[in-house]
Amino acid sequence: MPVGIYGDGNCFVHAVSISCSSLDKFWELSKHLALFEVKVNNEYYTAASNACEDYMGELAPFAPKRRLETFE
Repeated sequence: MPVGIYGDGNCFVHAVSISCSSLDKFWELSKHLALFEVKVNNEYYTAASNACEDYMGELAPFAPKRRLETFE
């Protein structure tokens, strides 16, 4: 069943919260868990970003840098 998601820049985690619990009250937890996953396994995600450099072109350096800014 289609559900409207509030577009506040966190629409992905709003959608995850609603799909997992039928409620939107867990979106902040979902976001923190995703950030924790990337922080703990940063080497993997950085390597994956580097492997996608040809595909992403000029956007490739943005992803790892943005992750580090988010953690700080």
